Amino acid sequence: MVHNNTCAPCVCISKNETAGLYNVSCASNPTLNGQIPVFKHILEEQIVQLDMSNNNLQNLTSQTKTPFANFSNLMDLNLFNTSINLRLNNTATIDSETFVGLSGIQVLNISHNVDLPLTNKTNEHVFNHLTSLKKLVSYQTTFIYHINHSYPSNLWRNLHSLQEIWIDGFTLEPFSKDFLNMSSLKCVVMSGEFITPSEEYPDFCDMKKITDDTLANLIHVTNLSVVHCGVLSISKNAFRNMAQLLKLDLSQNYQLTIEKASTGFTSLPHGIQTLYLDSVEKNYFFRMRCKYIHENSSITVAHFINFFVIG
Repeated sequence: MVHNNTCAPCVCISKNETAGLYNVSCASNPTLNGQIPVFKHILEEQIVQLDMSNNNLQNLTSQTKTPFANFSNLMDLNLFNTSINLRLNNTATIDSETFVGLSGIQVLNISHNVDLPLTNKTNEHVFNHLTSLKKLVSYQTTFIYHINHSYPSNLWRNLHSLQEIWIDGFTLEPFSKDFLNMSSLKCVVMSGEFITPSEEYPDFCDMKKITDDTLANLIHVTNLSVVHCGVLSISKNAFRNMAQLLKLDLSQNYQLTIEKASTGFTSLPHGIQTLYLDSVEKNYFFRMRCKYIHENSSITVAHFINFFVIG
């Protein structure tokens, strides 16, 4: 049994009794004074999951440049909506030293930090210590006006284990050639449905047109979601290089229409298994669905056994 004060000033969510490891929630905790807390009854190295979400960590590095140095067993860190940044040059600014000690971390959530733009101007060393990272959740960090700086490139250089990334969507901007070397990356999510408040989604996810070049370097990706991201059209060869693609979700792009979406279907790989078009266009029946499938000579109905059009 985990006592309520074991993880004070935070809360123990669960404990591995054998190993003495804890999942700890410090979410929305007004007593933290803007920094990672000093735990009264447990050691930092006993924490495997730490939720710091919805705290203003304005003093994150006020006492040390390496606030996570002793979290040697941490595997999951949630920094959602914590005011961390890359450019304000204050004690909430993260740099190449901030994540020292987190070589074993597998999941990092830095979403909803609007001064944390991930572009090709981002400090390329900021994630260097996250050598085991498998999932990076980073939506609502990069305003659309950063388009001139494009998607990150060298930022991923040391993230050889990265399998899944959630990222904001730029208009008419291709993923960089660095993604060609990311053989572990299997899932890319660009979604405006999680942006809050919801009416601000175009500020972070506004792709408009998926061109022949937009996704050309995502050659290893098997799951791609471009949801509620303002897509208006898709080029004929948009998916030509995505030979490994198994699942594609284009849902909630309300002005796309089935007809415009189908333009790019001819470039989908033969191995595609699932295509989601929820709320792309209403009142399309099975007969119309089959029409677009049969018009694509490279894809049969069998390949779309899980094809959904939901009005």
